Amino acid sequence: KPTITPIKDALTAEDIKKGDWNSVHIIAKGNNFKLYINDKLSSEFTEHLPKAKRLKSGMIQLQIHDPDMIVHFRDLKLKILK
Repeated sequence: KPTITPIKDALTAEDIKKGDWNSVHIIAKGNNFKLYINDKLSSEFTEHLPKAKRLKSGMIQLQIHDPDMIVHFRDLKLKILK
């Protein structure tokens, strides 16, 4: 069953640079996913589906949810973890 656990020293609204560039770092290793914004952990997720039901390939998509938002991306990098 999924659980929600508070993150020690987690990202706060004050950590976001409004009107400036923010760095986003996503680590997807096995069934664990971590999202860092400006070097602070924002969220962590562990996929509990059995390995046989997990996706083996797919696409990466960048999206926003608010139609009034404007977002710019730069310096996108992908790295395969060993």
